[in-house]
Amino acid sequence: MSLLHRIFRPRRKPTLTSADEISHSAASDSIQDSGSLSHHPGASEGVFKSGSETVSECVHEMVHLAHWTDVLPGEPHLLDASEATPVVQGQDELLGEIDGLAGPYLTGWVCRKSALDQQLWIEVRVDNTPLTVCRADQLHAQAKALGLGDGCYGFWLRLPDSVLSSESALSLHVANTGEPIGQPLQLDRIEDRKKAMGQVFSDGGPQVTGWLRDPEDDTAVLDVRCVLDGKEVGRARADQRRASPPEGDGHGFAVTLPFGLLDGKAHLVDVLDEQGRHLPGSPVQVHSLAQGASAWLENLSRPKPEQLKLLRAMLSRYENWFPKSAGLDMVDLWLKAYPPECPRMNAEKTVCAVLLPGEGQDQSLRGLLSQKYDRLRIWSPGHGDRTDKKLLQVAIDTPETIIGHLLEFDYLLLVEAGTVLEKFALANLVFGAASGKAGVLYCDGVLLEPGGRPLPRCKPAWDRFLFYGHDYLDGPLLLDARLLSRMSPELGVFAASVAADAQEAGTRYEQAYQRFRLHLLLIVAEDKDIKHLPVPLYHGPTISEEQEADRVRVRRDELQECFNRSELDLTAETDPTCLRVIRVRRPLRSSPLVSLIIPTRDRVDLLRPCISSILELTTYKPYDIIIVDNDSREPETAEYFRELRALGVTILPYPHPFNYAAMNNLAVSRAEGEICCFLNNDLELLTPEWLEEMLDLLLADSVGVVGAKLIWPNSLVQHGGVVTGVHQLAAHVGNDWLCDEPGYLYRNQIAGQWSAVTAACMLTWREDYLRIGGMDQINFPVTFNDVDYCLKLSQEGKKVLWTPHARFIHHESASRGKDDTPAKQAQAKREMYRLREQWGARLLNDPFYNPNLSLSTYVGVFNGLALPPGKRSVR
Repeated sequence: MSLLHRIFRPRRKPTLTSADEISHSAASDSIQDSGSLSHHPGASEGVFKSGSETVSECVHEMVHLAHWTDVLPGEPHLLDASEATPVVQGQDELLGEIDGLAGPYLTGWVCRKSALDQQLWIEVRVDNTPLTVCRADQLHAQAKALGLGDGCYGFWLRLPDSVLSSESALSLHVANTGEPIGQPLQLDRIEDRKKAMGQVFSDGGPQVTGWLRDPEDDTAVLDVRCVLDGKEVGRARADQRRASPPEGDGHGFAVTLPFGLLDGKAHLVDVLDEQGRHLPGSPVQVHSLAQGASAWLENLSRPKPEQLKLLRAMLSRYENWFPKSAGLDMVDLWLKAYPPECPRMNAEKTVCAVLLPGEGQDQSLRGLLSQKYDRLRIWSPGHGDRTDKKLLQVAIDTPETIIGHLLEFDYLLLVEAGTVLEKFALANLVFGAASGKAGVLYCDGVLLEPGGRPLPRCKPAWDRFLFYGHDYLDGPLLLDARLLSRMSPELGVFAASVAADAQEAGTRYEQAYQRFRLHLLLIVAEDKDIKHLPVPLYHGPTISEEQEADRVRVRRDELQECFNRSELDLTAETDPTCLRVIRVRRPLRSSPLVSLIIPTRDRVDLLRPCISSILELTTYKPYDIIIVDNDSREPETAEYFRELRALGVTILPYPHPFNYAAMNNLAVSRAEGEICCFLNNDLELLTPEWLEEMLDLLLADSVGVVGAKLIWPNSLVQHGGVVTGVHQLAAHVGNDWLCDEPGYLYRNQIAGQWSAVTAACMLTWREDYLRIGGMDQINFPVTFNDVDYCLKLSQEGKKVLWTPHARFIHHESASRGKDDTPAKQAQAKREMYRLREQWGARLLNDPFYNPNLSLSTYVGVFNGLALPPGKRSVR
């Protein structure tokens, strides 16, 4: 079976009698709250086509694929039991087994032998009364072992407690046809035959994730082994936090497989528990190429040019939909697979590299001397006696003399001691600065922990707000001399400090260097002058906690001085919740009226604590509250609405089918506030000064939207911003971060920019909202309306910010519920297609993420390296 065939098998359509009764879309947990989205926990195993189709047939298949293919995340299910209830052969050769129960979960598999290219929908009945439906589309080890198609005929579902505790008879049937699957099960007579439950996820790359737990002992920590051809190739303990499913929280695992498996061949890896049993989803198939499938096309024999062009375009698109990932700890091997290229350019620009004093200076100098760039000169204080022609002899009598030498060059390259550049680093930086018209250019790199463990530093595009909190621009900085000529005082002090430090012990240059960089980045350079080259071009050491604490204190003081000299009404202070970051505040100069908009339908049990927490805790005044009532029916709701009206709360009727965007649009049209804040009815406020914090950011220049930090009841982050491109859609940030963890580059604790934020808590200007037509209630009535709105504002030059200092507990989707019906699933799928059509390439080029980081649904953002990397151009 060729790799091409394995990649391009379209998703099979289930056998259905009525499209109105059961949706063609698979069950999905991907959209979980009104107007927002959630991290995909994993995707169904791919279904591939065998045979010997011609290239032309593959082209035809891919054109068809582009119109309708989509794979949605599957649900976790249970380990296979050694003892199972056999169900074999029913009508028209219906094959399958019911595995049995483990706790509340029922699993099994079923298929029709005469139609293995179809997946069946299963109807579950209790005492012959329909309970629910599910699709049999999960990989099942027993079906796979029997050689039945690709083995993707498994199903799992959770039975309600009320059913489990009954003496009812449970039966399974093929949906619409009513064909029975095996014999009815008498629930009070079924014994739990399984001792473990879990799921394994894989995107085809060398990183396997999942969860595994003992349903009888939630404190037990189980081991997971990965085996290839009888040899163990990976092992992990299932003790990690994970957001979904709830049963996997504290029992997650991640296994990194050998990088050498990325050879273009298909490798089946068994993922086993401690007793040697396959986890659901096992074996996983590693079928990747380090350079991606689109590069592999060059090796096809005798393709026609137009076929090759179309195949490359389609494969690239397919890779975007199903991206693969490698573990962050594989960064050194990953760098060898994707090394920096040598730009095709003439080295016309002159560069002076200033190597700062400190530990590791000799190692850094060797890296500079090895640069493949002719017009480089190096000023390395303390190394002036070297004979290499690249070393610059600089008189250090006065700062003016030093400045005179430095400003003779086109560019100045600042390199801290211990930082080692890749051999083509300077060529890439100069080419990037020239092509991207950058005044300041920074790049990605790798930091080495004291034990030698590499940590990739994959940075976002320039974000002034994030830079306030954390100096993420470590590594080499390339500066255009035209900017330097405008800051002679700071450059002089810095140059004199470096020169003095070369002759006497101490670290006096540190404060001068901080002042120089801050003045350059925050005052001299405009935001449009500072650019990012997302290519890893250096290795550097990590610093100790003590050193980092010292640097944070120095940086806080210098940042405040910089604000004072620039007459910026900002205050820099160490964040008491995370001492390694700096929190910048702005005093509120005005107190605009904020209209809080909360859609709801009944569920007083959620709405009452939401409203009460806001009324009791919120310290900001003035604000008003608008409840959009989506046709509530319960008497308790009517009574509570009477209480709220007495408190001055507006109740705005919306007696129509659920349309989150339309409800918010109606409320904004009636709102009196200059600023509108959208809130879900299943939130509970944690931070009294939440509105002051969000307004502080919204009132900054060119800010259009501000989002808040939403936290699940188990203290994991539900929303920490939104990254676009995951599953060619979007995903929440932070789903595997605890609320108080720093997160990647401290982004879980610093206010900064993201491509979007969730409308579950979103602050925006009413004027902006009305100008762009509000949320799109036609194309995005339920989901992605918040993403679409944020992207529209970004197009206008408005910033989308998120803050960790406005916090809510989020009982996600408790009111609206999951997309667990065919109608909801079909609606969700339509909105996915519309988001891709509307925003296309923008989704795959998130400036506040990084193209070197994975967009894999299985792995989650900030958890893996992209295979292959995305577009690495200057941004």
